[in-house]
Amino acid sequence: MGKMIDLSIFEEDTLDIKLPGLAGDFDHAGEVIHVRKPRERMVLRLNQFVALEKEQGPGAEETDQARWDLALDILNDNKDGIVFDRTWMQENLSWGAQILTVKSYYQFTLDLESNPNFTSPSSRKPAAAEKRTG
Repeated sequence: MGKMIDLSIFEEDTLDIKLPGLAGDFDHAGEVIHVRKPRERMVLRLNQFVALEKEQGPGAEETDQARWDLALDILNDNKDGIVFDRTWMQENLSWGAQILTVKSYYQFTLDLESNPNFTSPSSRKPAAAEKRTG
């Protein structure tokens, strides 16, 4: 029997975000959306944002605009098919909520990278080798 790689494990986990319970025309107020795991392009953008924030500071105009764009893209990458636009963001998502969205997604990404199930077996030391050196 051949070996099988199960790529479906990459789809299982999501970052769940509860939307604010807002009045008005928004049909999804108070619902939980399920944001997908980041793809390579998003990981690169997150890393660029972190570098920009370190360089310019969290209150710089360019940093704020990058956070705004990133938060919108994060929310729009959901499994529920809910689409957000700039108007919705401006009217309903506070600056603090944007920060929390980006930081939580970044931490979600770091948690995925540190998951031992995502590292190749050849990069892990055998248990016996660890005992001999420890």
